[in-house]
Order: sequence, then C-alpha cells, then structure tokens
Amino acid sequence: MRGKRVSIHHRRNVEHQLQRVVADCNFHLLREITRSAMEKWMNQQEANGMGARTRNTHRSAIVGFCNWCVEAD
Repeated sequence: MRGKRVSIHHRRNVEHQLQRVVADCNFHLLREITRSAMEKWMNQQEANGMGARTRNTHRSAIVGFCNWCVEAD
C-alpha cells in the first residue's frame, strides 16, 4: 500500500490478524511460514466454525506481510 493512507483501525486489525496466525501456528522464524502450515491452520479454523471471509482476511494479512518482507527497494 505504498503511497496510500491506511487508517489506524485497519492497521490494528491487520496486526491482530498477524499475531493470531503467528501464535496459533507457533511461528518463530520467517522460514516457518509455509503454504502447508497456512492451509492446515485455515482448515482447522474452518472446522472450528470460522467464516471464509475471516479466514481470508487472516490469510491476506500473512501474504501481505511476507510480500513486504521480500519486497525489493
């Protein structure tokens, strides 16, 4: 979102989503964030009743974070 203003509310939501996935998946290093780990987490959340939209916002937060980590200047 380079160059765009993002509300503090949105930033807090994304931070919360990232923290939840990181804690639930027990990620400690960036290399631990894998597609299979995320698919397992998403399937588990679906089984626990989490809606598709909510799962997708969490997935988008992780994907966005990972993309930011590897983005070239």
